[in-house]
Amino acid sequence: MKNKTRLFSVIIITLSMMLMGISSCLAGTGSEANWQFVDAVNDRGYYIEVAGADVTGVDEYVAEMAIVQPKDNLYYVYVTRFNTAQGTYQYLRSYLYYYDSKSLISKHEMPMVPQSYIKNEAIHEVAWFLSEWKRTHIH
Repeated sequence: MKNKTRLFSVIIITLSMMLMGISSCLAGTGSEANWQFVDAVNDRGYYIEVAGADVTGVDEYVAEMAIVQPKDNLYYVYVTRFNTAQGTYQYLRSYLYYYDSKSLISKHEMPMVPQSYIKNEAIHEVAWFLSEWKRTHIH
C-alpha cells in the first residue's frame, strides 16, 4: 500500500508541476539552471539544480535543492552541502517563495548544523541523484 501511495504522490506532483510550469518557476533562481525532478513525498516535489552544482570534496557536493508545495502555493530553495560518505546534509542558505508569483517571502543566510539522513528518505534520494549525476556528467 505504501508503494501505491508513493506512486500516486509522484504522479500528482509531476502533473501539478507540468501544469503549473515548475521549470519556469524555478528558472528565476539561475539563468542557466537545469532543474531535475528527483522525488515526491506526499504533496512535496524534490528537485536539484545540477548545472550549478559543485563537487567540493570527495563525496561532497554543494547545490541548490528545491522543495515545491503547489497545494500551499510555496516553494523552498536551499543551497545545500551534501556529504554522501557521512550521510549528511547542511542548508547553507534558504529562500522561501510564493509559487504562483515567484515572490520572495523570506531568506535565511546563516548555515544550519549538518543533519543526518537515512536511506530511502527524500533527502537521501536527492543526494544520491546529485552524486550520480555529477559522476556521469563530469568531463
